[in-house]
Amino acid sequence: MARIVGCRPGATRPGDDDRPVARRPWYVACFWSRVTTAPPALRLRLLVGAAASLLLFGAVRPAIAAQTTDEVLGQRVAGAIRSYARYTIFDEVTVHVEDQHVTLTGRVTVPVKKQEIGERVARIEGIRSLTNDIAVLPASVTDDRLRRAVAAAVYGHPGFRRYAESPHPSIHIIIEHARVTLVGEVDRHGDRILAQSLAHVPGVLSVENRLRVADR
Repeated sequence: MARIVGCRPGATRPGDDDRPVARRPWYVACFWSRVTTAPPALRLRLLVGAAASLLLFGAVRPAIAAQTTDEVLGQRVAGAIRSYARYTIFDEVTVHVEDQHVTLTGRVTVPVKKQEIGERVARIEGIRSLTNDIAVLPASVTDDRLRRAVAAAVYGHPGFRRYAESPHPSIHIIIEHARVTLVGEVDRHGDRILAQSLAHVPGVLSVENRLRVADR
């Protein structure tokens, strides 16, 4: 019976451990050396096994997508967005998942955020398709000033200290053409009303309150 010679990275053929492989991964050379030195019957089994492995590998990703529920997938996407370093209280991204097809909407302050959020989400296992409909807010010195002013008024209030100290502050302040939209979540209805009142700083034309009260 022929001996199946073992391989290690850098081997080109059985027993040759000193010559580097040119344009061929070491594991390909290793497998091929096993095939070429094996008896005919074993050689056939090795080739059939390799073909089956390739078919299985190609089926893994669709299988994962089929097993991932929309709810779980939505949680993964939301987590990836929250952990994105550039995502701030001045951005808002909404996630919609249906049959593993993900749609992103909302508004962010600069174009790179839309691009990088889309790239992060696209890497999540189980997504069948991704539609990135996030809008980019227009550049505005006035809106930038109002963002700082409204954030200071809301998060600087003693009653909102617990929100300010959270790793992911839940009140998001979206400003476009001096018009404020409050989105996110608060603990109590009173906080919702107070946030709207605090957001009316000088220069703000209007405040739309879309804050939700958390279910307790």
